[in-house]
Amino acid sequence: MKIIISFLKRALNVFFSHRCHLCNSVTEFKRSVCNNCAQKVSVVMGCPKPVFDTGFKGRIYTLSSYDGLVTDAIRIIKYKPSKCLLNELIQICLKVPSFDEFFRGDDVLVPAPMHYSRQKKRGFNQAAEIAKAFARKFNCQYAEPLIRVKAVKAQAECTEKERRTNLENVFAISDDYLPEKFYGRRIIIIDDVATTGTTLLKCSQQLEALNPSEIIALVITHSYKKK
Repeated sequence: MKIIISFLKRALNVFFSHRCHLCNSVTEFKRSVCNNCAQKVSVVMGCPKPVFDTGFKGRIYTLSSYDGLVTDAIRIIKYKPSKCLLNELIQICLKVPSFDEFFRGDDVLVPAPMHYSRQKKRGFNQAAEIAKAFARKFNCQYAEPLIRVKAVKAQAECTEKERRTNLENVFAISDDYLPEKFYGRRIIIIDDVATTGTTLLKCSQQLEALNPSEIIALVITHSYKKK
């Protein structure tokens, strides 16, 4: 039976081979990343480290720096877009050694929200997919109390000066969530990348109304350079 399964896998790879989204080499059937690129991404992933303070109660923590293949992966996920690549990146993150020690049992993982029009076009909110996977793996609560009340220019398309004002009055707390569910608990805002930290700051300012014990943020990567 093992021989048959192995033969079928090889046949699928021959007739239905895929290309790695990161280096364009031939990869296994239904794989969006080759083993070589997956290994390179794994190497730069590590336990969450604090990056910088942004004015809210906690800090931003990151799994990697914004360069190389991680940079390419995030861009492809968002702008191609590729949910398959997102899923593979998430699986790499979940295998980071001692990652589970970062989370507490009563943590609430909250994704940075995406406006419904943009989510409909992309097909998914990458921050929500990451938060759901982390919550399942580390036995935390997942919640979506934040909503975007208006569509604005993407932060990536803004100048550094524009980014600091582009998100004014963009986020709000949904009426479906009561503060009692979050009182005294640590909220972790989840996003794919932090650049200036403005998105996370604006989200945290709204979440303060829920009276959590602490608000921090966790991102896959960052490109922030302290001045």
